[in-house]
Amino acid sequence: MRNLIIILLLLTSIRSYSQIADRVDRIFILYAGWDKLTDTNVSCMNYESHFGKGYYSVNNKTLINKFLKVALRLKKSDKRFVDVRCKVYCHMGDTIISSLCIDRDYVLFDGSYYRNSKKLRRIIKELISGGCPKGNFIKEHNENKIIGGKYALEQYILGLIKEKKLEGVCYIKGYCTANQDGKTIKVVLRAIYSGGSITSRVDLGELEDFYQKHIWWNPCKERMIMDLIPINIKIRSDTKLHIE
Repeated sequence: MRNLIIILLLLTSIRSYSQIADRVDRIFILYAGWDKLTDTNVSCMNYESHFGKGYYSVNNKTLINKFLKVALRLKKSDKRFVDVRCKVYCHMGDTIISSLCIDRDYVLFDGSYYRNSKKLRRIIKELISGGCPKGNFIKEHNENKIIGGKYALEQYILGLIKEKKLEGVCYIKGYCTANQDGKTIKVVLRAIYSGGSITSRVDLGELEDFYQKHIWWNPCKERMIMDLIPINIKIRSDTKLHIE
């Protein structure tokens, strides 16, 4: 039975490798250096704002296959955190089919977390040495966008304006976090009131609860729990509002 399980695991690994390797014709690598220090942790989504968009392009199929064989055999990790110093995008033509966000110890590979290895770091160095340095890496930016619940949010806030009899302008600012599927996880809000006579205030606890229950963001395999999604809402007593 044990031997059968091992064989099945090997077949799954081989199949996964062939499914990706047959499609990848180029690899783009953004690399800052494993020991590069920063004031804050770096996520997949804010890597470019810390280290820029310079990258290396690799189209040597032997090197690409060598990299994929090692990457697809990394061991799973229970630690769900990567302080990113390297990003790798596997391309088929102009289409990104796989992405890796990597630090010295851990890897976020297509939304799942793994332990990094000396072999992978060595191959990345080899890829960079054999690659062609380029200017700014251009890809579709993974912006956080509300894809579910925005209309309900607008109606909820318009209801607050009437119920609370708000006058003047109320600015609600803060942030939330979301998982890779787009579900809102944590919300922190504060309100600033300007103009008019404030007879009542927005219940921020209720609004935070509304976000958690009803607001969904675009799915993103590169999103990490430390990525803070800004929330900016401007409410005017004439029932005009602006939501970001």
